Amino acid sequence: MGLRKSSDIRIECFDGNSLAINTSFYKLIVNGFYDGLVQKLSCREGKVKIGGLVMEFARDNNGYVVTMPGGIRLYAVYSDHVFLADIIFFETFLYDVHFLGFDLSNWLVLDIGAYVGDTALYYTSRGATVVAVEPLPGNYEILLKNLALNPELGKRIIPINVAIADREGLREIAYGHNIDASLYSIGALKTRVRTITLKKLVEELGGRGLDVNRFKVRVLKMDCKGCEWDVVKNEVETLKLFDIIKIEYLSLIHI
Repeated sequence: MGLRKSSDIRIECFDGNSLAINTSFYKLIVNGFYDGLVQKLSCREGKVKIGGLVMEFARDNNGYVVTMPGGIRLYAVYSDHVFLADIIFFETFLYDVHFLGFDLSNWLVLDIGAYVGDTALYYTSRGATVVAVEPLPGNYEILLKNLALNPELGKRIIPINVAIADREGLREIAYGHNIDASLYSIGALKTRVRTITLKKLVEELGGRGLDVNRFKVRVLKMDCKGCEWDVVKNEVETLKLFDIIKIEYLSLIHI
């Protein structure tokens, strides 16, 4: 498949073909078998079929592009031997951990911690308008590329490169080679990002002509490795704007 690295292993598929995958992907496949979501793994050049769902690989000038079930296209990027399409495929498209409904027409999703845009594209493919907030510059760059790969869906996504925090300004953000980022952790890598409050973000969206109150359902999805606490503690009135609040949190942040 052309994706082989020195850390890859080769597995035999049920259709008689074999596949070179990294250890991260192998771990996810094994977990999928135990969870009953993966019954058979078949593979051939350019395609991997997992539990009836297909990831298709192709190359363009910027690297490998993976087409997810439903037609969403994403860049497959290695970062310290982590193949992003592995994690995204299982979490977003196989396990459906971000599921909110089949028809999200006239819904607004404020996606805090949008990563490389997989959840933003997932929600817009179901009809939602999404504000994709991602602080880490590297992730944000990939997010923009992924939106460009899906121009029809990208029209309903507003990307914003900021971090949500308890105050406005410039703050140092820590991140690790697993490209998780947080204002509240110790990471090997550092960068400075602009921070704003959730209230200020909503005000800025209004200045762009996006009135959150005009939507039938308003969703706040937060996966920002610590900023959730700032929002819950300090922004009670702003939280009242949302009909659904979806939080992924860690009790201990370690990158």
